[in-house]
Amino acid sequence: MYPKTCALLFMLCTSLKIHAQIFDTPLYTTGIPNATGHYTADSWTKDYSEVRMVSKPYMLILSPKQHKMLTSAVIIFPGGGYSSEVFEREGKAIGMELVKQNVTAFIVRYRLPDSATMLNPAIGPIQDAQQAVQLVRAEAKNLLLDPDRIGVMGFSAGGHLAAMAGTQFDSVYAPRLDGSSVRPDFMILVYPVISMKDPLAHADSRKRLLGASPSEALEAQFSNELHVTDKTPPTYLIYAKDDDMVSPRNSTVFYQQLKMHGVDAHIEALEHGGHGFAGRIPAEQWMKNLFAWMRQSGWILDMAPEDLEPDAAPTPPQVPATTPAKEVAL
Repeated sequence: MYPKTCALLFMLCTSLKIHAQIFDTPLYTTGIPNATGHYTADSWTKDYSEVRMVSKPYMLILSPKQHKMLTSAVIIFPGGGYSSEVFEREGKAIGMELVKQNVTAFIVRYRLPDSATMLNPAIGPIQDAQQAVQLVRAEAKNLLLDPDRIGVMGFSAGGHLAAMAGTQFDSVYAPRLDGSSVRPDFMILVYPVISMKDPLAHADSRKRLLGASPSEALEAQFSNELHVTDKTPPTYLIYAKDDDMVSPRNSTVFYQQLKMHGVDAHIEALEHGGHGFAGRIPAEQWMKNLFAWMRQSGWILDMAPEDLEPDAAPTPPQVPATTPAKEVAL
């Protein structure tokens, strides 16, 4: 993790009144699949809130501390139109809210499509999403997680990626780890891009992911509404009716497909908020109903006093991390 990123994260952590373990770990240990061998350095904005040119994927892990019961996990994919990742507002800040609910958060810096760094740029992000799910599940015991309560959460284009993880888990994009499923147990999609087909598609996201003139077959392959089955995970959708960047019909069409296939699904529509409201509306306002749904569905487990164990702390995933684990007061 970059030193300035650590400092900003520490300042954010110390402003809150809970405890967490923080790790930063690479997604792959034996070579990055689909890589050309040319890598770029992550390009961060001056305030380290957004990142571009990601060619080596990592996960930032925020884990509740002082417990001995198995908790649920949410793997977060920030948005950014597949050209950047809004890592602060749609990643770390959301992870901190989840930690307050005794949920371990994994914020993924997934690869952004680039023909210089990937042989097939279109599949790089979903490879990283599948790898994240199976890595978290494979390391569930070490991380004090319930392997049957591992969900994905995505914002905007990150919502498209999360939805792909939930609708195309039978397609092998990432090399499989022995015995670890890549199917998430639930999905949380926030003002998501769902389709790559007109009229629903977000043109810039489609161009960045699939190129300027994708074939109809390629558009269909990456249009999540076409891949819903009765095995698609339970899903929570939230969007703003006045979103003028990504059509709200992405959410409503996907919801209709989920219900048609008998999938447990819930949808929330804010009257106002526009696109990217996660960075403008206080989290406690728009996440309140989300947390209620998670509790009702069993994805949030409230801890009893006997579940607390001050000396218990999760073990970092068994991959060579660039930064040692640090405990901070949140």
